[in-house]
Amino acid sequence: MLTAWMLYPFCYLLYSIMRGAITNYYPYPFIDVNKIGYAKTFTNAGFVFIGFLLLGALFIGYDKIKKQSVGK
Repeated sequence: MLTAWMLYPFCYLLYSIMRGAITNYYPYPFIDVNKIGYAKTFTNAGFVFIGFLLLGALFIGYDKIKKQSVGK
């Protein structure tokens, strides 16, 4: 499920790809459509998305564990 905090990176990805299509400039090499194509760009973006989800889950889990240990 796409949570609210994941909306910004997704919108930024779409913005970067659309702007890059117009200007031929992509801010990151892993989304440079001119060099790697759309398939690889979206694959790379998917891996970054998964990384964000895992990192977010790790921080949320750590916060919950921390709150439980402080409450005791």
